[in-house]
Amino acid sequence: MQLASVYAAIANGGTLWTPQVAAAFASPDGKPVRSISPKANGKVALSPTMLAFLHSALRGVVTDGTAKAAFASFPLASYPVAGKTGTAEVFGKQTTSWFASYAPANRPRYAVVVVVSQGGTGAETSAPAVRQIYDAIRSQP
Repeated sequence: MQLASVYAAIANGGTLWTPQVAAAFASPDGKPVRSISPKANGKVALSPTMLAFLHSALRGVVTDGTAKAAFASFPLASYPVAGKTGTAEVFGKQTTSWFASYAPANRPRYAVVVVVSQGGTGAETSAPAVRQIYDAIRSQP
């Protein structure tokens, strides 16, 4: 959850939002009953120069870096993804895999993070899982 909050803040220019499970309540027939407004929880002081650097670097991870193989044949031109692979060592066990991201990178709507305990590297395990999530998101009307 912390990684998703941080990557969402990078994506939106620095605002930290309180995580929430739902955006609204609906009646059984699908009519909206009550919406839930998001609540800002703070601001990360990032200069425009730093934000531009982060956006560029995180997009580069997907187009030219460690997540390139996971996003091969993904339509990055029309649905750009920004993210970072990670691998955490655990003494006596296989490494923990993670990939944190946001998309579409040019107009972010989603922050997606996958962490797999003893899953190997972020590039091999978590990045492909995130790619599958974005495949599903893109296929929704």
